[in-house]
Amino acid sequence: WMFMSLVRCIHGFRSSVRDIETVAGSVTSPLRAVMIELCEDRWRVISKLTKDKRSKKLPEENFNLFTLLQTPARLGGSGPALVGAVLVGISSIQKLSGFEPGLEFVCAADEARRVGAKLVLGDRPANETIQRLSKALDPLQLFTSPFQTLKLLLPDLPPRNGINFVSTFLNVERLREMFVLTFPTTVISFGAVQGIGIVGNALFPVHALMIENVEVLSTSTIEDAFYYTLLGVVISAIASFLKVVIHERDVYLYESLEAILDDASVVDKREELTSIIGVCGLLHVNGIVRLLNERNAKLSKASTSS
Repeated sequence: WMFMSLVRCIHGFRSSVRDIETVAGSVTSPLRAVMIELCEDRWRVISKLTKDKRSKKLPEENFNLFTLLQTPARLGGSGPALVGAVLVGISSIQKLSGFEPGLEFVCAADEARRVGAKLVLGDRPANETIQRLSKALDPLQLFTSPFQTLKLLLPDLPPRNGINFVSTFLNVERLREMFVLTFPTTVISFGAVQGIGIVGNALFPVHALMIENVEVLSTSTIEDAFYYTLLGVVISAIASFLKVVIHERDVYLYESLEAILDDASVVDKREELTSIIGVCGLLHVNGIVRLLNERNAKLSKASTSS
């Protein structure tokens, strides 16, 4: 028998670190593997920075926005490099807010090392995700199927054994951490939207088009059309972004967990019960749980028919 625990994390939150420590400490059967939502490249960067910080040694070379822009070939072109630069910028904002992205994964790796469990890097390579994002955010692709994507990403109800997002944030500490984390990006986003509005009005000075005896659209109508078009582009971009960053990686993370379940070196048939722990972001949990439920249903049906 295999007992699997999925720990939902909000990246960089201290409460997520405590959640991992609590789950790992409560496991009663032998812990054989810990899967974390990182690929080899991201784990190499995070673990190096953690070692440098513990030894109070400043890293000689940091993977920052400028080095990322200078290496478009590594990510598959200037488009993916630009997407990568934006992601690095978001991470930098988190650090300025006092958070440490990846801290929860370091904690999970420490727990695996403590009991001699196998550490599995279960995420898709970062450069592949960045290349997929660049293609998905191409202007020609934004209007292909945003509503189908949203339907895929926003099911009606959480799956059986899934999580409820409302109850997750009833915790006062998580609410405080979320506010501190999102406040800077909210201010920046608000300023960007206002800036786009100003640019739009500057590009379309409708007052200058008012000519006597000529019927033209009112200022408010043109402004409404501009903002609704902008809203459509934003919704399409968000849908495409979530499909690549959430749904596609849900499948990848699930397949990593499935590989652990089928790994004879991890699952010892002689043991009555073993455990594995999966550590992933909050938005990945329900997608992974749905896929695990489908797997269990197929296995149950196969065993019943045989």
